Order: sequence, then structure tokens, then C-alpha cells
Amino acid sequence: MRQCLQCGREVSPAATHCPACGSPLEAGPQASKKGSRGVFWILAAVGCGVLVLVAVGVVAAIFIPNFLDATQKAKQKRTMSELRTLAVAIEGYRAEQGEAPPAGSIDELAALLEPEYLDPVPRIDGWQHPIRYACWTGDAFGTQSGTCDAYRLVSPGRDGVFEHEHPAEYPGEVYPLSDYDRDIVFADGFFIQHPGVPGAAGS
Repeated sequence: MRQCLQCGREVSPAATHCPACGSPLEAGPQASKKGSRGVFWILAAVGCGVLVLVAVGVVAAIFIPNFLDATQKAKQKRTMSELRTLAVAIEGYRAEQGEAPPAGSIDELAALLEPEYLDPVPRIDGWQHPIRYACWTGDAFGTQSGTCDAYRLVSPGRDGVFEHEHPAEYPGEVYPLSDYDRDIVFADGFFIQHPGVPGAAGS
């Protein structure tokens, strides 16, 4: 039983008003406990939500950059693989014809290599940019009427911008693996500009 705070009369625990004086009765201890429990669970839920958001943020900060870097490395490796495949076909042509394919573009090169030496001829790199091909005689730039005794294949890298106007202008360099915007250049049987560890043996 409870007592009315106004008149002191005992009232039923279920009553909301005193039957004697009609005054409203205050919530009992049980109601108070229920209210406290509700507030506790609300605060607990909010705290858990904040912790989950923080955890998701930390995981995203670690995972997303690594994922993007892995994606770029995969495109880089695919590009180098495509250039090697093209070079094998070019060397096959040169072995039979006595010169590199006398072409001034990747499309002209494809017309000379398909389907006998390579089918299909890859025309784009891992970043979906066109591969550049050129051959020349001696020190002369561009396809000449004479024998094409030198050739180069070039990917412009992630940014799609060629560093030099003509493939013969590349001096050659090994650059950091994460420098995805740099051009990749294959010349006469080997890479002369490519990602790697500068100064390392075999670079």
C-alpha cells in the first residue's frame, strides 16, 4: 500500500488519484525503475552506435586506400603484360620479315600482326588508354621508306598523358612502383621505362 502525500490516507498501488482528497499520486518506485531502465538502454544504444561508426571509419581509412592502390597495381601489371605480348608478336614479325612492322599507329600495327602473329592485338592499356606504337630507321623519327630497325610501345599510364611527343624521345628510367601516372615504355625487346625499385639489381 501507498500513502497519499496530501492527506496521508493509504491508497492502492494501482491507484492514480487519492480516493479521499482526489490528489494525483506520484509514480511509485516500480515506475521510476522502469523509466531509469529505458534511459539506460537508450544511452547504451547511442554509445554502441557511436562505437560502430568509429570502427567503420577506422576500417574504411585503412581498407579503401589499400584497395585503390591494389587496383592501380593490377592495371599497371596488366599494361606491362599487354606490352610484352605485343612485343613477342612484333619480334615474330621481325624474325620473318627482317624488320619491325612498318606502322605509325597501334591500328596500323594491328593490321600487320593480325591474325598471323597475334589475334587480337591489344590496343589499350590497363587504364583503357590507347597504346602508342612507332618504328623508325636509325636515328630518324617516324616510319621511313627504309627498314624499321627500331620500335617502341608506350602506355601513357593512369593520367593518359604521354610524356613525349614521339616514342623515340624517351631516355629510359626506372621509377617508383606507386607512380601510376608515369609512362611505361617497351623498346626492342625490353622495358626501358617502367615501375620498379630505382637502383636495385636488375632494374
